[in-house]
Amino acid sequence: MKINKVLCAALAVIMLSGSMSASGQQVPSSTGQTQVTAAQESDSIKTYTITESEGGTIIENPTHRMFWEYPVVPAGQSRTGKIYIKNDTDYELDLSPSSVILPFDNQQALKYLSYLHLTLINSKGQTVFDGRYTEITENGGIDFPSPAPGKTEGLIITVRCRFDYTGKPEDETAPVRWEVSAKKKQVERQKTPGFVVPAVIIVVLAAVLFVLGILRIYSDKRAGETGGSHSGLQK
Repeated sequence: MKINKVLCAALAVIMLSGSMSASGQQVPSSTGQTQVTAAQESDSIKTYTITESEGGTIIENPTHRMFWEYPVVPAGQSRTGKIYIKNDTDYELDLSPSSVILPFDNQQALKYLSYLHLTLINSKGQTVFDGRYTEITENGGIDFPSPAPGKTEGLIITVRCRFDYTGKPEDETAPVRWEVSAKKKQVERQKTPGFVVPAVIIVVLAAVLFVLGILRIYSDKRAGETGGSHSGLQK
């Protein structure tokens, strides 16, 4: 009888765990890091591929929103994902036109986003951003990586919700638009200042005149010595 009760309890735990994974619910851990279920793995990695097709195209894969584009992180929990930028062109790229657009028309969502702490670290281990989600548009926004032709660079993104948040994220959040834009980087040629050439010419002419002057003095001196010698012979 006791064995049957134990088996029933174990079966109930297994069924509950399976139902939570299937529904895509977040499973909090004792460390505060939200354990991502299999259903959520598809919203934690996004790749932006910049191509030259059709005059220049940016391909998002996958196309649906990532967890940082529609955050629903509960209080005291966090999630981590990755953003990849792939340069599938033959030239250097400038990603400065890229931007993050907050839902400024939704005060409730902005309040929730103010409880979220966002960290971005590039492939070199450098912190690109570390602050409140609502501060991401300040100081020129994010410095997205600009990979060399044929290369891929990434960002590790972590979103953490403060412990003192008491609301329900699913009721207060709103979409945040992450727009990755690229343009061909203009490489400026190093121009030689216009005054350099005349200066060189002046220096060369001065040197030539100096040498000619020395030769003239030497020639005059030689001529004087020769004239003096002739005078002595005539006497």
